[in-house]
Amino acid sequence: MYLAHHSEHANSAIGMRRLIQMRGVSINGRPLWTEAEDNICRDLYPDYHALQKALPRRTRKALEIRCANIGLARTVEAWTGQDHTKLRMLWKTASRKEVMDAFPNRTAKSIDLKAQKLKLRRHKQPYKATGDGLLDALRDECLRQKISMADLDEFSNSRRYFSTRGWKNTRAAYNYAGIVRGIHALGGSLKIEWSDQ
Repeated sequence: MYLAHHSEHANSAIGMRRLIQMRGVSINGRPLWTEAEDNICRDLYPDYHALQKALPRRTRKALEIRCANIGLARTVEAWTGQDHTKLRMLWKTASRKEVMDAFPNRTAKSIDLKAQKLKLRRHKQPYKATGDGLLDALRDECLRQKISMADLDEFSNSRRYFSTRGWKNTRAAYNYAGIVRGIHALGGSLKIEWSDQ
């Protein structure tokens, strides 16, 4: 009895496939892909804007899926638990290049999105020295206390001097009034020492 039902369903499926091919539309009424359309995809991929103009009856998503099905577009591999572990181990301390090398089949954008989803944070790199001792000491302390340059601007009432790196403007002198206010705001103090000479 079971084999009879199986045979009946198989014959019904064969008949349905023949009907779909004959009508040229799927069960839900969407037109089947033709060899001519596939050739257009091969010629114009990856320019989806041109593909949409050449094949107006196809949506952008349908074009993306079809290009993947005929081997033009790269299919996205799912992230595994092993990938998550590797990303967690590398993310804080490894360089950007080391992270990219560890995931050769993934784009930088997909890696960044996955790290964001996993709520991973990179260790902040030290600030580059400016050549001014007071300013460098203040910025190092901001890094230690996890204070952004925008916050330092607010604490020291220095408009956007720190966040826009105002000291890099060759015509402007160092804003020592703002630097001193920032030092005091972070709990530091200044000490003047005179040499014996």
